[in-house]
Amino acid sequence: MLLTIVSAIVSSLVKHVTNCVLDNFSTVKIQGAPSWYMKRVDGEICVYDYEKGNFSSIDRAKRKAKIKMIKKIDGLIDVVIYENAPKFNTQKEIALMKKFKKDDNLNLFVDKNMKFEKIEYYKNEKEVFVRGCIPVDTVLKYEKNRLKEIKEKVLSIKVKKAFEELEGS
Repeated sequence: MLLTIVSAIVSSLVKHVTNCVLDNFSTVKIQGAPSWYMKRVDGEICVYDYEKGNFSSIDRAKRKAKIKMIKKIDGLIDVVIYENAPKFNTQKEIALMKKFKKDDNLNLFVDKNMKFEKIEYYKNEKEVFVRGCIPVDTVLKYEKNRLKEIKEKVLSIKVKKAFEELEGS
């Protein structure tokens, strides 16, 4: 049953990311912002940030954008788990989903894969605008690998338990 749920989560994740990863807006015009700010980028999950301040505000904006990306990816996973929650029948299945939900390596994944494609600093206004993106395929591949690892752990526990039952009888 757990393996069925893992498979359902993979397909649900793919469907959700491809349908909903595009930002929820069609057009945004912000006076004083660059033309690319808050614009959708096909095939990528993007986050944007704005900071006021001197030149060092660029680093602050980049850090905040990374935090936004982590929250955005976590949000995708939360929705997928919520959509699949009715399929969880046992405590083991619930524990599996809690394990999937918590990703200790997400910070590293974002650090490694997020590219800042656009950074503009307006010296006179002391404003910085940044856009950081990760390709959708990279996020899907990462999450599928996480699920594969969880699936393998579940299988090894099941095999171990089956052997223990055989040895006991």
